[in-house]
Amino acid sequence: MSGASTLRASNVDLPQKGDPVRLDRLTETARWRNLRRARRAEYPLKRMPGGKRRITLPTGEEIEADVIGYRANAEHWNEYLLDDGTVIRLKPVVTEVLRVEGQYDAQGNPGYIVQATNVTAVDAPEELRRGG
Repeated sequence: MSGASTLRASNVDLPQKGDPVRLDRLTETARWRNLRRARRAEYPLKRMPGGKRRITLPTGEEIEADVIGYRANAEHWNEYLLDDGTVIRLKPVVTEVLRVEGQYDAQGNPGYIVQATNVTAVDAPEELRRGG
């Protein structure tokens, strides 16, 4: 292919360097990146970063971890339809995030301890409810 001045993919002109950016032409990755940036400004920190905490593992070993600040980007419900017709909805809500010093997974990512609680909602059919 010779050096064409306009790239074409599926009969659609692709923007060139220096062209104004149109939102309808952003790649999916760029859209998510921009959404994350906007939400970072929109959602305040849930917990202020900084400080250290000593954590006792189930093995009895004590480790030191850094308290990491976080923002709720999205909190989604998981819905489960039970065989008896009941719908159970669960939503995990993070309460604290800690980064463990000197711990890494197989890909080299730092180790985190995420403390969370579950919010639960139950919607049972009338025949299963008390008095129903």
